[in-house]
Amino acid sequence: MASAADQKIGFEKEGFALPFLLKQPLATSRGQRAIILLHGIGSNENDLFGFASELPENVLIIAPRAPITIDDGRYAWYQIDFSTGEPIINEMQEEHSRNLLIQFLIQIKATFNIDEIYLGGFSQGAIMSYSVGLTHP
Repeated sequence: MASAADQKIGFEKEGFALPFLLKQPLATSRGQRAIILLHGIGSNENDLFGFASELPENVLIIAPRAPITIDDGRYAWYQIDFSTGEPIINEMQEEHSRNLLIQFLIQIKATFNIDEIYLGGFSQGAIMSYSVGLTHP
């Protein structure tokens, strides 16, 4: 049996809709599963990827980076304006990010022969998870 040290943890980008971190499962099977972890606004793919070692070892763990750059190392799925006292989201950015995320999930599913995808996130990443789940279950 392979050890956790034998698991490949790496960064993938070329050919995918979003850059991402990846942790391979210890063993692959016909019913391959993946957990996709989406970070919140102002963070990056390293944020939730830190939990990869706490998740099941027989599941592919993927943490994509949101497409909108806020600052060096800080990203968002869409911008939010709080200047009026109430949050106003950039709906065009949200829709674009949601479509990119759906494209990314299709690419991940095909590339890694995934049967089941579990999508989750923190803060804005959780909102994106719900948005994709409700529009493309």
